[in-house]
Amino acid sequence: MNDLMANWPKVLTKVQVHVPTLDGTGIAETINVEVEGYQNPTDREIYFSGETLEKLDEVKSRHMGLLLPEEIKELRDQMGVTQKRMGELLQIGEKSYCRWENGRERPSRSLNLLLAALSDGRIDVAYLESRMKPNFDWRKQIERSVKPEDRIVRIEFRESCAIPINSRWVGTGRSSTG
Repeated sequence: MNDLMANWPKVLTKVQVHVPTLDGTGIAETINVEVEGYQNPTDREIYFSGETLEKLDEVKSRHMGLLLPEEIKELRDQMGVTQKRMGELLQIGEKSYCRWENGRERPSRSLNLLLAALSDGRIDVAYLESRMKPNFDWRKQIERSVKPEDRIVRIEFRESCAIPINSRWVGTGRSSTG
């Protein structure tokens, strides 16, 4: 509250809080919240303190299923890691994570879901660390998923038809064993 508002009378007023849809293109619901404000005696307009605005933001966040800044900080403290390390684990910038903790920004819904899974114990730091440097060989995955009889090592094209080097004909619109 600023010095000017300190002399204005406190009033209770109902405020509509609009909760956006998941895709952010509309309003999913509107909630009436009673909050404290300060009424300007000259124009009768009601003004809110920073504390009241934070309360309204918390109501919106709760209805959207988002973690609050205090919960995000508490999660990191429980994990015993720095903001920098948390940013590394989540593969985001340290400053982004810092802004989530101090409430200047909110994580995306998908990152909020990841934070909630961490908070609920459904995933742990070891899992996040394993995902930091994925060691995934696509060739081995493909070799496991393709049957040996479907593999073609090399195909030569002659006169608009495929001639297999091994025992299958491919590329002529029909497949037959030779």
